[in-house]
Amino acid sequence: MSRTFVHAGRRRTFTPTVINAAGDLVYQNGFFGVVQDTTRVGALAAMVLEGVHELKNVYGSNLNPGVKVSAAPSVFASSLLIYPPASLPAGAVAIGRVWATSPASSASATLKVQLFNPNQY
Repeated sequence: MSRTFVHAGRRRTFTPTVINAAGDLVYQNGFFGVVQDTTRVGALAAMVLEGVHELKNVYGSNLNPGVKVSAAPSVFASSLLIYPPASLPAGAVAIGRVWATSPASSASATLKVQLFNPNQY
């Protein structure tokens, strides 16, 4: 093994400043990831930096596999909103690509997203 190897990079620990539920998309310390367990302010937590995750689909139409999605880098007390290329807010950063065709938004619709690792800016 290389002597320069530090960490596999699949998860990252952080100290949250807001409460997030398990599965929320978060931005902390320059990284986007999905919270592994519900967080408590000031207690050590872990975010998953890669893999396919089901995130809330807030769009009125389907998104097809391969569409790049973005999020605005901000610390927020619930899951960050993700945006397709047609409706990017100022400062949004690419976080992944749609993994499977999603149903149009509804109360329970989710979007399977393959997170970039490391984040693709």
